[in-house]
Amino acid sequence: MTEVFISFRVMENQCILTLNSTEREILTAMYVVIFLIGVLSNVATLRTFKQAEKNAAFIYMKNITVSDLLLSLSLLFRAVYYLKSDEWAPETLCIFITFVTVSVFHVNMYCSILFLLWTGISRYAIIVKHKFSILHSIVKPKVIVVVCIVTWIVPAMCIGPLILYYTVNSQINATSCYDLIINKRRKTFMNAHVFVTVIFFLILLFLLVIYALLVYHLHQLQKNSMIAKRHSTIVEICRKLFTSIMVFIICFVPYHIQRLLQITFDDNYCQWYQMLNKVKSGVILVASLSCCIHPLLHLCFRSKFCKSKDAPRKKEHYQLH
Repeated sequence: MTEVFISFRVMENQCILTLNSTEREILTAMYVVIFLIGVLSNVATLRTFKQAEKNAAFIYMKNITVSDLLLSLSLLFRAVYYLKSDEWAPETLCIFITFVTVSVFHVNMYCSILFLLWTGISRYAIIVKHKFSILHSIVKPKVIVVVCIVTWIVPAMCIGPLILYYTVNSQINATSCYDLIINKRRKTFMNAHVFVTVIFFLILLFLLVIYALLVYHLHQLQKNSMIAKRHSTIVEICRKLFTSIMVFIICFVPYHIQRLLQITFDDNYCQWYQMLNKVKSGVILVASLSCCIHPLLHLCFRSKFCKSKDAPRKKEHYQLH
């Protein structure tokens, strides 16, 4: 669950990793840029919700935006971490920055993933109007509120204490903040890594099935003579569905593939471990981009430039924001 930001050193039969100064400077600059874009775009997105229709998709999207905003704010801590880690011993400030950086990233990433799942289910329930009563209950306001509260609490309660324990107990042989996380402790949390990774890919599979069924349903609607005039609306909905699933895949799949590789690698191959952690720095950066992409896409879809001219202004049953 925790991150190793780190290039390679053999120390008492352990692979201790560290990034060179150029890599840290590049990552610092990129995280500052993502932080600025993420904060501004998410604040702008929250402002647009004042005029939005208060439906199930709206509530879940608002929660995604709040999660993205919190993730954006945490990236400033990550930038400072990369910039100043060599100057910090593993003491209070180092532990605090590491805990905030790692825990906020994971909590908000998985909250965002779960809210995307609930959004997909609510879209299916609203558009397809399936006969299953459970799907009708999912889009009820009271149920949505409970789902949102549970979605925030469960990842925070599972991830926060785990990372705090790991961070506080990883100071063995550490001389700087970069040395805080030690390779051999990775096995202690292997079950958590495996469990979370499996859950992620199950969610991805479920979303692919849900969106495939939605596209099929919309295609069937398009054949109906009464709905033919709404071709532009159908196209717009399909475009949003495709964009949502592509953002999900591009931002989150590389991180979890890398996690699977790191779980299965042999500790004795230090160069392999070094390469994996170089890759990890990149995939964490890509995952962090989600806090910018979600609000920017939302703002784009609401703009006149992205909207179809023939699309009706009110689409209560097709609203996907």
